[in-house]
Amino acid sequence: QITQFFMEKRMLEKLLGYLEPSRRTAKPMKVQILQSLSIFFQNINNSSLIFYLLSNDHVNELITHRFDFQDEELMAYYISFLKALSLRVNADTIHFFFNARKTPEFPLLTEALKFYNHDDHMVRVAVRTLTLNIYGIDDAGMREYIANRTAVPFFSNIVWEMIRRYRELDSLLTDAMLATSPRETKPIKYSVEKIIQEQIDNFYYINDIMACGFPALRKILGSRLLHKLIVPMCFESIRANRRGSRKPEDYNEKAHENALSTEPLQLPAALLIAAQTLGSVQDKSLSEFIIRSLFASRDDDAELYFPQIRTPTARRSHSVNTPEGRDKEAERSARPGILVAVRQEVLNESIEMGEGLTPDKPTHSPQGEEQMSCGGGAPNTCRPVIFNNLSADEDHAVLMILTCILAAMHKASSSSLVLEECGLLPTRCRKFK
Repeated sequence: QITQFFMEKRMLEKLLGYLEPSRRTAKPMKVQILQSLSIFFQNINNSSLIFYLLSNDHVNELITHRFDFQDEELMAYYISFLKALSLRVNADTIHFFFNARKTPEFPLLTEALKFYNHDDHMVRVAVRTLTLNIYGIDDAGMREYIANRTAVPFFSNIVWEMIRRYRELDSLLTDAMLATSPRETKPIKYSVEKIIQEQIDNFYYINDIMACGFPALRKILGSRLLHKLIVPMCFESIRANRRGSRKPEDYNEKAHENALSTEPLQLPAALLIAAQTLGSVQDKSLSEFIIRSLFASRDDDAELYFPQIRTPTARRSHSVNTPEGRDKEAERSARPGILVAVRQEVLNESIEMGEGLTPDKPTHSPQGEEQMSCGGGAPNTCRPVIFNNLSADEDHAVLMILTCILAAMHKASSSSLVLEECGLLPTRCRKFK
């Protein structure tokens, strides 16, 4: 009876009317509207009623309404409302949320992505749950929109934020080396543990995305993770430590304030990236590349696993290399559908669905497989650094090396051939080959 009354009186339209600026509705009323609608959508079991409520586009108007998100309570109820709606998105209802017209729109996704890096942990969790609910829907039009319009800037934002946090961790390790008393090290330890847990959560989220059955997203995210984080921040930092660990007086604080800096990390921080990736992400290609790059006798090529997503030539003009050019180019290239707050460098990047993202195309070629199995490539410059530091005096580096070895040996997704190639396959396992 309540639902029948709700439909007959067109309550959704009336509630939306209370949010019009001319009504000057008080905050408690707005909170009550969001809370009631969240509960309502969570408990509806009648599919016909759901179709009716979604068919008139009032829900999308509520999603795009300009609430005062400076108010934490109002913002929390808004996020709960979006999360409740995402649970109602499926192959039958997706066309109510995703408008596949000439200029596609997907407000439920694009509005939620604005809060990905919110300070409130519960808000971040809700946004991640919402995105995973959407990514799991098998709708060709929606998936093409996500891959073409939101994936690159959103995933780049995730990776840049992870880089920034790893640089903070690296600076904390330097502070710990300079600390002279337990009183100084206690807050440092707390901050380090917090960052480590945040990064583990990030990697688990990345793993969920790569395993959600959306091949294009797996390739895009794998490429961003490999070419922006793992190769430059992990492997290049390991190679930079081949002449010994950096001393505290060599630390460049200004460089570490910028996530785009090329300043190498200390060996423990660099190895932590590899250890956390191996421990959290189950993707076979990614895991085997990391294991080979750390422990094999020959260098491996990241392009054979996840080809790098390159910015179209038209966007790499000389003017974009200047701050003024970047600002102007960002204004021209930013599409209305991309509502993620990312760096200017990220906003200039794009990807178009094509042969490179078709699910049937292998990530790396058969020739690449043959090259990897034959141990081709230049000598691995990470391996000697790792093994030389096993006998070093720096306990943190030794601990992280052993953690990487343990993570590689226990990696269920990596084959015994890869472990044997890297000298990590236990002798008892070789006997049964």
